[in-house]
Amino acid sequence: MMRITDLAMAKKMERALRQGGNLYTLDDIENALATGAMQSHTANGTWVITAVGKFPNTKSVDILYVVGDLEGAFIVDKQLEDWAREIGATFMTAIGREGWEKRLGRGWKKSAIQYTKDISHG
Repeated sequence: MMRITDLAMAKKMERALRQGGNLYTLDDIENALATGAMQSHTANGTWVITAVGKFPNTKSVDILYVVGDLEGAFIVDKQLEDWAREIGATFMTAIGREGWEKRLGRGWKKSAIQYTKDISHG
């Protein structure tokens, strides 16, 4: 199995996973990276985890987690865009806090609002 060796980055990712509702553990991410179900992209101390969405007529690159700094995120964004085109994706998605809307880079736009409902307590 692939092991994440940058302990500082692993700690940041664990925080992001908690903030994201504990949908995954760091072990889950490592396993998904090892099998290709998720992909890892890095630049300038920023780490982005993606998954490829496959639909009957196209593919998407779904940004699941971003940890690091904004400058690195913009560099990874351009790399992701190029890679997404190479694999036949026609769009990219990301979910983030409202504050991100003001900082999104070129080409990003708000396309929906996601609602969630916690049903774990009866």
